[in-house]
Amino acid sequence: MGKFIIGILLMICTGTLKAQQFDPSGWIGEYSGIMTLTNSGSAPFTVHIDFTFMEIKKDSVWTYTMCYNSDRFGEMTKDYRILKAADADPTHFLMDEQNGIMMDLTFMINGFYEFFEIEGIEGSLFSTVLKRQGDDLFFEIFGSSNLPERTSHLDASEDSPAMDVLSYRPTFAQSVLLKKKR
Repeated sequence: MGKFIIGILLMICTGTLKAQQFDPSGWIGEYSGIMTLTNSGSAPFTVHIDFTFMEIKKDSVWTYTMCYNSDRFGEMTKDYRILKAADADPTHFLMDEQNGIMMDLTFMINGFYEFFEIEGIEGSLFSTVLKRQGDDLFFEIFGSSNLPERTSHLDASEDSPAMDVLSYRPTFAQSVLLKKKR
């Protein structure tokens, strides 16, 4: 296990993983699907999702609009923007929630990945992915408490340094396969 972890870290740190380029042409469109939402210890439930991805400014700003339609909770729309970051990194993007919140995204493996924490809220570590799967999009968000559930220790060996591994148990998940309408 130690060799595996060190090998992955070395590949990332030395840049041997080639970055993919974001091509918005395959993303533009309207989508819909049924999202499954669950909390640990609770029965899952579903919500109908309508999703739109459109270009606002060529090669730099796109809409990211997700409409939740639920008998249980009513309708809710999240109208975000994805912005190309100003740096030279072709994988760096920003999620603008249009309310003062900006979060960093990385484009890799044909998708946008995000990891963030909300201070002061238990269950505050979150991870999201929005990625293309053929003509469709897959969205997932899951989260956990920012307090580790478990800490394991790996003693130093010839193959790896000593390290502690902090384990965070996910407590909720939401996922949806968004099928392209047009």
